Amino acid sequence: MSFTDQIEKFKRGGLKKVDTKITTSTGEKYLERHTMPGITRTEKLQESSEGFVVDYAPDLQIVAVRPNLFVGSSDVANSFEILQENGITHILNLILMHNVFPEDFTYLSLPICDLPCINIRKYFPEAFKFIDDALLTGGRVLVHCNAGVSRCITVTLGYLIKMEKAHLQEELAKLREQRYVKPNEGFMKVLEKLDEEIHSKIKNKKK
Repeated sequence: MSFTDQIEKFKRGGLKKVDTKITTSTGEKYLERHTMPGITRTEKLQESSEGFVVDYAPDLQIVAVRPNLFVGSSDVANSFEILQENGITHILNLILMHNVFPEDFTYLSLPICDLPCINIRKYFPEAFKFIDDALLTGGRVLVHCNAGVSRCITVTLGYLIKMEKAHLQEELAKLREQRYVKPNEGFMKVLEKLDEEIHSKIKNKKK
C-alpha cells in the first residue's frame, strides 16, 4: 500500500484532537477546532490589543455558483434554516462529519483529506454524477467541506469544467468575488490539468 493510500485510510478518531490556526493570503486568521469525533469547526480570529480573540460566530455564508448549485462550510450544512431558505434538496458532504438531517435531504458522503498529495480526481466521477442527477431532476445541491475553502471548491470547479466546459480561472475569479476560496496546491494542479485537457479537446475538434 502506498503512503498516499495509507493517509487516505487513516482513522481520524485515533488522532489527538488539536486546534490549528490558519492565516489566509489576505491576512485573515482562522482557528480550526476539533470538537467531536469527525466534526470540526472553523472560527474566525479577530485582532485585539492583547493579540487575538476567537469569533465564535459560525460561517453561514452560502454561495450560489449556479442557480441550483451552492458551496459552503460545515456550518451551513448544520443549519436547517439556511438549507430550507435556499431550497436545498441534496448535500454532498466532503468531510468526516455525520449527515445531520438524513430524513430531510439526500446525501452523498465522500470524506476527502485536504492534503496536496491526495488524488482528489478519483472522487470526481461519483461526485459529478451525484450533482448532475440532482440538477437534472430539479434538485438544489450544496457541496460542503469544513471551511468551504478548498475541497468543496475543487469538486465544484471540477464539475463546471467537466460538465459545462467552463474555464477554471474565470470561475475561480467569480467565486473569489463572493468569498475567500483557496484549493490547496495539489488540488489546483488537478484542476489546471483537467481544464487543459477539456479545452485542448475542444480546440482540436475545431481544427
